Amino acid sequence: MSGMTLHQVYAALKLKPPSTMADAPVVKFEVDSRLVGAGDVFIALAGARSDGHDHAASAVENGARLLIVQRDLPQLSIPQIKVDDCLIALAHLAIFHRAHCRGKIVGITGSVGKTTAKDFLLQLFAGSQFTAYAAPKSYNSEIGLPLAMLGAPRNADFIVLEYGINEPGEMDYLLSVVKPDMAAIVAIGAAHLEGLGDVKTIAYEKNKLLQAVPPSGAVWLDSSCMSLIPDEGRKWLAEPHVYDHSIYSYQFEGSKFLVEHPQLKNVEVGCIAPHELRLAMLMADITASCQVPTEKISKALATLVKPHGRMQQLRVGNVDFIDDAYNANPMSMLAALRALSELPCLGKRVAVLGSMLELGEQQQQLHAQIGRSLDEFDIDQVICVGELASTIAGFAPHQIKTICVPDYAAAASLLAENCHDNDLVLLKASRADGLERILPKFERLISIPAT
Repeated sequence: MSGMTLHQVYAALKLKPPSTMADAPVVKFEVDSRLVGAGDVFIALAGARSDGHDHAASAVENGARLLIVQRDLPQLSIPQIKVDDCLIALAHLAIFHRAHCRGKIVGITGSVGKTTAKDFLLQLFAGSQFTAYAAPKSYNSEIGLPLAMLGAPRNADFIVLEYGINEPGEMDYLLSVVKPDMAAIVAIGAAHLEGLGDVKTIAYEKNKLLQAVPPSGAVWLDSSCMSLIPDEGRKWLAEPHVYDHSIYSYQFEGSKFLVEHPQLKNVEVGCIAPHELRLAMLMADITASCQVPTEKISKALATLVKPHGRMQQLRVGNVDFIDDAYNANPMSMLAALRALSELPCLGKRVAVLGSMLELGEQQQQLHAQIGRSLDEFDIDQVICVGELASTIAGFAPHQIKTICVPDYAAAASLLAENCHDNDLVLLKASRADGLERILPKFERLISIPAT
């Protein structure tokens, strides 16, 4: 339940409801007609690829209680609010809802790791004396962040939001919708260069999140980010915490890290890659500062669950997979390759790599750098999927067996033909490549008896 009512929707948009309209609770707000259920409000966003007005009838069929539109839809019988801009209306609804929520906003941004950090933080709050909320998906854009805010229970103690940007100025817009009470930058690197240009600009834009935190709050940075923020950008209003990962030591054992930490003592952390461990420990520091007991933090760290498509371990047949195919940029691809190289493996280590998108003019250069970097890792074979990823193959060291295939289906067939028991396979690419489809395709292929 959203916590808002129909009459409050009108109030948020500075309108008066029809005198004949009975007030009723809004279950949730949706911009995708396929996800609409009984009692929802459907906001008909007009995008470049799809216009929500064309799907409003489906939203009504699915149970929408109210439509927010930019043009009249007289053929539909349910109440409609006509606005100049549905995106701005979405923002106003989120602003109104934030004003009625008592919890503190924890804002998270980073070139990689936002969603994983958000999910980790939510799990670390769970089981404590506090209630916390975070959107179940990667809602971090000018559409996603307001939707995430609108899903927050009004009585939650903490509301964890992701702030994602593709272009300069987008952080300003997100902050005009919801300002954080606490915030963290988890990583800064080459991502969305097509819109942001360079890492210096990325650091400048992401630092706006920390600068928006009031003096009563606190801000966190992974220690790797500090050198990218100039002195004039470090004049935060809130108390800064630069998280230094040298304060703890760790070793990997089986499917978890064993960590010796000055406050948490000896603790298990349920993840498989060093970059995930960094996120977990940074999020643990945030929850500790919020007075979550150390024993609760330690218990939650041992059982962390990662979001879909982020370093997920799966076994298909007798082959182990690491599904990290939700997204990719140079920073996250190198981290995934390092994890593949360091994880225990009784068979071959195979990296299936696709494209890294939205890198602008540096696209070819950055793919070439990934190819050159393969020399640093203990990997037996690389399968490059698609035209852009073939640049990786062109710069790979000769001692690594490298094969180029046109699409995920060809990659799945190649894996089915060549993988053996206990091989370890990494899937890593931008989401548009759809490398996660390799898994069901591979499973079908290995289940077909040879003829």
